[in-house]
Amino acid sequence: MEKYHGKSTEQIIQKLMPGSVRSSVVMIWVVINFMILTPFLFPPTFTIYLYVILPFISIANIWGVWVFFYKPNEPRSVHILYNGFMGLTFSFGSFIVIQKIAYTFIKIETPLFFIVTFLL
Repeated sequence: MEKYHGKSTEQIIQKLMPGSVRSSVVMIWVVINFMILTPFLFPPTFTIYLYVILPFISIANIWGVWVFFYKPNEPRSVHILYNGFMGLTFSFGSFIVIQKIAYTFIKIETPLFFIVTFLL
């Protein structure tokens, strides 16, 4: 802890973050868009699931373009916030994918399943 004594938060964050912001943004785009959007595009397609997750994916992709082109050399706090939002989007998207698979393929229609998966 002594190596961080007397330094500002921005100096500590810049030391801890990797130098290549662009490569991590591209990796996040590929992983999130492939893993979350692929189950929604294959039959049976129910648009209600897509309407729930699409605003979050759209905001994340627009923010990713902004971070990729405009802010790769700025303080890393923007990049940390972007990664946090992408983590929340991925978690919520995975929850919606699980609900779609459970209700359409496995035919689980009890509210208890929704409550248990929501709490987990």
